[in-house]
Amino acid sequence: MNIHELRKKIKEYADAYYNEDAPLVTDEEYDALMHELRRLEAENPEAVAPDSPTQVVGGKRVLGIPVEHKVPMLSLLDVFSDKEVKDFLKDIWASFPDAAFSVERKIDGLSLSLVYEDGVLIQASTRGDGHMGEDVTENVLALNSVPKRIETDVHHLELRGECFMSEADFERTNEEQLAAGKKLFANPRNCAAGTLRQSDPLLAAKRNLQVIIFNVQDSDADVGHAMNMNGSHWFQMDYLKQRGFVTANAFWAHEEREVLAGIEYIGNGRADLGYPIDGAVVKVDSLRQRRELGERTKSPKWAIAFKYPAEEKSTVLRNIALQTGRTGRITPVAEFDPVRLAGTTVVRATLHNQAFIDSLDVRIGDTIVVHKSGDIIPKITMVEKEKRPAKTVPFRIKFCPVCGAPVERRMQKDGESVDLYCSNAECPAKVVNRIIHFASRECMDIKGLGPSIIEALCAETEEGEYREVLMDDFHPGWFQGEYTAKQRANAARIFERYLDTTVYLLCSDFDGKVDYLSGVKVSETDIRDMQKTGLLCVKEGNGNVREIPIESVVRIDTTRTAVRTPADLYYLSRWELVCACGDSEKIANTLMAALEKSKGKPAERLLKGLGWENVGGHVARILLEAYGSLEELFRARRAYEEISQLDGIGPGIAQDIANMLNDEGMRQEIRRLGSAGLRMDHETIQVQDAKLTGKTFVITGTLPGMSRDEAKSFIEKNGGKVSSSVSKKTNYLLAGEAAGSKLEKAISLGITVISEEDLRGMIG
Repeated sequence: MNIHELRKKIKEYADAYYNEDAPLVTDEEYDALMHELRRLEAENPEAVAPDSPTQVVGGKRVLGIPVEHKVPMLSLLDVFSDKEVKDFLKDIWASFPDAAFSVERKIDGLSLSLVYEDGVLIQASTRGDGHMGEDVTENVLALNSVPKRIETDVHHLELRGECFMSEADFERTNEEQLAAGKKLFANPRNCAAGTLRQSDPLLAAKRNLQVIIFNVQDSDADVGHAMNMNGSHWFQMDYLKQRGFVTANAFWAHEEREVLAGIEYIGNGRADLGYPIDGAVVKVDSLRQRRELGERTKSPKWAIAFKYPAEEKSTVLRNIALQTGRTGRITPVAEFDPVRLAGTTVVRATLHNQAFIDSLDVRIGDTIVVHKSGDIIPKITMVEKEKRPAKTVPFRIKFCPVCGAPVERRMQKDGESVDLYCSNAECPAKVVNRIIHFASRECMDIKGLGPSIIEALCAETEEGEYREVLMDDFHPGWFQGEYTAKQRANAARIFERYLDTTVYLLCSDFDGKVDYLSGVKVSETDIRDMQKTGLLCVKEGNGNVREIPIESVVRIDTTRTAVRTPADLYYLSRWELVCACGDSEKIANTLMAALEKSKGKPAERLLKGLGWENVGGHVARILLEAYGSLEELFRARRAYEEISQLDGIGPGIAQDIANMLNDEGMRQEIRRLGSAGLRMDHETIQVQDAKLTGKTFVITGTLPGMSRDEAKSFIEKNGGKVSSSVSKKTNYLLAGEAAGSKLEKAISLGITVISEEDLRGMIG
């Protein structure tokens, strides 16, 4: 690509990014093209044109009321290596050996100018092309993050900041866009930009746009004014912070190692911020030195932007795999060429549902953009459609990937979004995933009952598939004598495997006659008698009991019953568990003990484990507190009107609960679980101390000294309440290791984040 083609391509990408809020390529690809253009122009200075992307400030064309900037809003020179940072520092120190620096986060948002007259915000405008911006005053006045009036004796004050959107607000906004069938935003920056420039101030407030101030552009304060104390940018930011502004957190550095350490520290912590940054800004702190250093055509000489490795990259989509969950919901998952993001290799990302696929028009073979930040789940944010291969076709989900049944569309509880479900009630994926959910730590915590054993238990079998031969060399008339005591004991041990299991016995009378006895069930008493007498007592269909010498049993056949519901687990024979555990009696014994222990789990966990849609732990607790036991809850066919009156149950969930209580399959399941000895009554938590009364907690991550259930019990016993999701009503987020999106949302809402140690300290 020659220099003219490169400029044309960059201008095309810049227009899509700045003016359409619909980027065509990743920031990394755009930066690489700009870096190449700078290199070519440096090698060919005669080819530098006034309208080259390297000579003008990238920004939006003005669509609304134009605003001329008194002080140009320049961009920053991007650097990508420690060497370039060191070169910048050396250049500054060559002119000012005593220069100090501020190292700040480079927020990935929309640059904004705020003008105050006598402490009152009178104008807000976008950067535009750096000289002419767009008036967005009404939208900015609607934002809680911007002071509308400040106490100051400075008559004229112009500030520069960055308008941005948190990751949590971005996710929420895109969920609303998807539900409304509207186009999704590619990233938080484009969402913030589009929101700030639209005409409805209420929408700007609803989407919770934030503003962080990072520079004083202009003021009529004299040199001796408190804001200009020591002629320092650092002190200017402190002055503004005292007046209610959120300012860019910074590191003050005198030495090269301090500057590099600040850049590294910001980079290491960017995943925990809850809002997007794409670099660190290194600025000369002295205002006098800044003035003397001056500016280039499009950037100041006293600052640079260090760009971190991309948190989003392009890759090729190779396949869309479909997964059917325990409720039958079908989730499409993108499988793509490996990309390295935020310290991990990523090869898969969810595509959510058909509506999401349609909104991006994702097709197999496309070049897609994958975004990942720290512990956040990787997301597909856009398709680079100009790279789309010929003959790609839209992707449609029509059939269940497991059983092949047609899919059906179901409206979700928000009343807007639609998901696809398998229409087959007996779909194997539903059965397996339902049992996995039931046995999980959050539900019945059946240790040892993992996916592979569950799949074996749920697999269909055919008669004769399981066969045990007692007489390897059997043929009629081969037997010459009775079993010894040792042989009799060995045979009894084999029969022990089939306790309470219906089996089929192939027997011989040793005179050439063979019998095939069906429907035989062996008890512990039968085995004890077998060891003593050498006879197996078999009850025939006519009620007669027939005694069979154990020596005559040649082969044991059986058909294992496939598990179809959680209750089936508690009716399995020991032999069936042994078979599912790969013939390991030791593993089967451990599993039998775990099943027995799970019978004592709280009733709310049992109800949650049954996996009815929208009936989780919180809803289960509300129902059991209202009705006292599962038996009472399911005793009558309760109507929607009754359930909707319960405190904490919304209309959508009330209908789901009513459907559950009137489902004959669920009613039968509760009866069978009760008969198997599982706990049906609700245990009322006795508050031991009221120190946490009135406080709502949310738990996330892995705690060092207690499980989530233990933490929940600890909080409730001390008067607190535990919620499953973060909201403005949350008082504390109890966070352990690998805390994810809940931590981000808590930070964005200003909720106090505490550790397990902090929680214990609150009790004293």
